Amino acid sequence: MPARWYPVKIKAKPLSLSSSPTSIITVITNSSYGIASLRSPHSWALTAEINTNHQDKDMDENVPYMNSVKKLHPMLDKIQNAGVPETFNKDFLVDLGYTSSYDTALIKLLRYLGMLDSSNKPQDSYRQFVDHTKAKTVLAQRIRVAYDDLYLSDKNADSKQTNQLQGWFKTKTGSGEAVAKKIASTFKSLADYADFSGVAPAQEEPSAAPKEDIPPVIPGVPPIIHPKNTDIGLVYRFEIHLPDTQNVDTFRAIFKALREELMP
Repeated sequence: MPARWYPVKIKAKPLSLSSSPTSIITVITNSSYGIASLRSPHSWALTAEINTNHQDKDMDENVPYMNSVKKLHPMLDKIQNAGVPETFNKDFLVDLGYTSSYDTALIKLLRYLGMLDSSNKPQDSYRQFVDHTKAKTVLAQRIRVAYDDLYLSDKNADSKQTNQLQGWFKTKTGSGEAVAKKIASTFKSLADYADFSGVAPAQEEPSAAPKEDIPPVIPGVPPIIHPKNTDIGLVYRFEIHLPDTQNVDTFRAIFKALREELMP
């Protein structure tokens, strides 16, 4: 997963050049916690602490589920026996004979599997699914893609029982026991319907040469200065408000100090 960058602006005042106005230094970090410091021969001092306290979850917390999976297999059967609708909506479900408000959960489930797009229009995998000779294999492929995090933790997840899957879904999605059980039951019902015999585990594409993460550009802020030979995942942006003086030596001293500190 690509790194996330969190900009933090910090004001720092020089300790010895009392005539200089406050300088603004923006610190950007892609780690959950970082400390950056700068001290120059001219007594410029800055210490910054960043605690982003962000935790990423690969799997969407709102994994769809059926309140009851008793209807799921008959629903999938009826989809295969019907034509491909322009939009898979509540009206289409009614045409299939499903009028309960709980039945609309199937729409979210098919969208999660990638068989419908965000506007509920059928995709190629949906059209392949209505082919009886491909349906179960196509579903197995979509399950492996949609629940890829689960398969990373257990490549034989589709052979597990609901009670063996419930704890994983509870931890991964942050759901309560009841919801986690419904998510696990829905996955298990889908897996029982699908045919995984001809579906190989997803293979990762060969990765290209590693690319350096480039943080976002902040308008009005000078280019990034990349520190070298350091294990700290920090990048510094400096915006220096120079003192109102005609003394060129003052400017030279400031920039010389920065150059010595940042480009040893």
